[in-house]
Amino acid sequence: MKRLLPAAAALAAIVLAGILAPRDSQPRPARSAASVAPAATADEPGTLEVLPEEAPARTLAAGVDFVEAPGGIDLDVAALRALRIERLAPPREGRCRLIVLTKDGVPVRPDRDRAVAFNVTPTSENATATFTASNAVNNSAAVTAANELTFTYDSPTYPWTPEELSTLQSWIGAVYPLLKGFYGAPAYDISINVRKDPTITGNAGVYVSASNEFIVKELKLDVVAHEMAHAFHDDAILYVCGYEEPMARAAEVEVLHLMGEVHPFDDHHSYPYDARYEAYNKRALSRFASYNSLLYYQVGSYVWAKIHYENPGFLSAFNQEYYSKFYTTPSVSWDAAAVRAIVEANVSTVEGQAVPAWYDAQWVLNGSSTAAYELLVKNEDFALWYFYRDASGGVTKMANATVEWLVYDSNSVLLASGTVVTTDWGVAQFYPTLPAYKGKLRVVVKATAPDGSVVVDSTWRNYDNGLDIQTYGLFGVVVGANAGTVTAHPAGDPSAAVSATVENGQYDIASLKSFRGTLVVTYAPAGGGTPTVRTVTKDSSSYFVPFVPSNAAPYAPSTPVGPSAVNANAAATFTTSATDPDGDEIQYTFDWGDGSTSTTDYLASGTIASASHAWTEAGNYFVKVLATDSKGASSFWSVAKTVGIESSYVCVNSITMWTAKWLWWKYVRIKVTVVDQAGKPVAKADVTGTLILPSGAKKSGHGLTGSTGTITFQYSKWGSLPKGTYTFVVEKVSHPNLPYDESKNVETKESLTVQ
Repeated sequence: MKRLLPAAAALAAIVLAGILAPRDSQPRPARSAASVAPAATADEPGTLEVLPEEAPARTLAAGVDFVEAPGGIDLDVAALRALRIERLAPPREGRCRLIVLTKDGVPVRPDRDRAVAFNVTPTSENATATFTASNAVNNSAAVTAANELTFTYDSPTYPWTPEELSTLQSWIGAVYPLLKGFYGAPAYDISINVRKDPTITGNAGVYVSASNEFIVKELKLDVVAHEMAHAFHDDAILYVCGYEEPMARAAEVEVLHLMGEVHPFDDHHSYPYDARYEAYNKRALSRFASYNSLLYYQVGSYVWAKIHYENPGFLSAFNQEYYSKFYTTPSVSWDAAAVRAIVEANVSTVEGQAVPAWYDAQWVLNGSSTAAYELLVKNEDFALWYFYRDASGGVTKMANATVEWLVYDSNSVLLASGTVVTTDWGVAQFYPTLPAYKGKLRVVVKATAPDGSVVVDSTWRNYDNGLDIQTYGLFGVVVGANAGTVTAHPAGDPSAAVSATVENGQYDIASLKSFRGTLVVTYAPAGGGTPTVRTVTKDSSSYFVPFVPSNAAPYAPSTPVGPSAVNANAAATFTTSATDPDGDEIQYTFDWGDGSTSTTDYLASGTIASASHAWTEAGNYFVKVLATDSKGASSFWSVAKTVGIESSYVCVNSITMWTAKWLWWKYVRIKVTVVDQAGKPVAKADVTGTLILPSGAKKSGHGLTGSTGTITFQYSKWGSLPKGTYTFVVEKVSHPNLPYDESKNVETKESLTVQ
């Protein structure tokens, strides 16, 4: 390759070449590593050598000088000037560089969990809190049971009517002692103002810790209870994913239960998202607040409800310990490890599991974020969300994306399929036409992401000819079996067991709809076998309990992506991806259809995998891929891709000859281009050629083509070139992988006349 040298060095090279080299020494350009000493057939001065492969083309700005110097040295004058400038103004050590990340020209704020320092106001679909760091010192800081909230009702812009004020005061008087009974004493001894503002948007209510007040859009009991839960925390608002808003929702539902009031949409956690907690508890839900806060609120609230039902004193104990830490170390409010430690210090088991293991299994508490495209298919109807979450938790809704959907019955028979395009919000609804059927359904959605990976999600759900499953009690599906018996009894009371028969993979125990507490639920396979036992805690409403094998196999990989036609002996790369229901790492096995396979390392679920292969014989081959998770479970084979292998060869496509000179040197140069049967340049082809001089003498040499498929031979003469015709003949071409087909040569001989 050519070298860039400072101008002074280049000038020195010119001077040395002109003064120190004796004329009779006949200096010439250095041979490349690939060249071979020529074999002369006549005793005539001059040699035939192979020039180094030409330097890659440069893109130069207008006005940039380019100088050819001796020995093949190129001088990029602009580059030299840049070096000069850099030498005159080196970067200063100790100076930091500020990088501002923006999206659409707007600065990107820090992570939501650190919003305390930036007065960030999160939004929701129901009620929420706003908070400022500046308010962290305006209240008394002492954990004491004597802390109380008192309430005022100053609403000058939108005054309360006498009827509204009477109702509000009545609700406050009822909600406050009930909330304090299980939430514990408030963090501060303060007065809270409650006012009305029908103009607020995006929220039914807002709590503002800076002014110690909450604002409601209209008078609703559930909103009052929710905002009061935030008031208990006040400046000690929790920023850790899965805590503040879900806790407030759980408190709100519990207060209405204790009051004997019917919640407008989530009575006893009956909202469809709550009832299907087990179906939505998956990776896509982690850090979901910035995408669908209602799903985040509902699923997250059941986490705290489950702990509360088993341990009624937990929320009070958690809050009191959290407050004491917050007073001295406010950063605990966004320290996920610290607040988790408070949870683990105040409860030992939940749903029959030790808290550390149980906590890890609740995705809504997962504050970390893996950059990934995510599909999340709903369990209660036929709809989906599609989004991209970056490593910081930011979410981009995948608008106008085509998503394929498939619906299977209990025997894996495809009942319906189609495609749907997402809205600007990255959501889509589809409407499969299903036959009369009662049993479990498997709903699969998949899309090809912008990076080429295939994103897949699926859910198992109950189906009874479209019947609203809110009429169910304890209901669910058995994955991997269509028959058997499900039995459930309250924890510690096997005598109260009730059973249901599994039909077409689904079951329902209607009598347990009103049960609140912990159940031991057992699936016994038909015809014997090892029973599967689960422990679940539920509210007095419908609740979905699936029985899934302890290690579910990965879904079948996507059809391999790669070329459909490949030359024999030429390597081709293929990619695929698969997801694992348990989130396990996946190893891919590529079957190339010629008796050979390739296996990848274990990769994260959903990661694009690639492998390369070269076929030696012509014909059609079928490439398919198998996915195996880190626990040993394997998927079905992917749909195969047909690859046609064509017999390949190399040939000479062109020969070009010209003369050149430098100082007293004169040259005849010959460029030979080698291509394959598709006309593409071929590197590493060994070309042997002979130059016939006007005298009849022959100069031979050989060398390898470069990345452009070319090789340049050079005949050098000190002084002048003999006049007459120079003829260059390609004698042979060889390649390590491809055969040389002389019959396909475009030309093998070229001539040049020197006058």
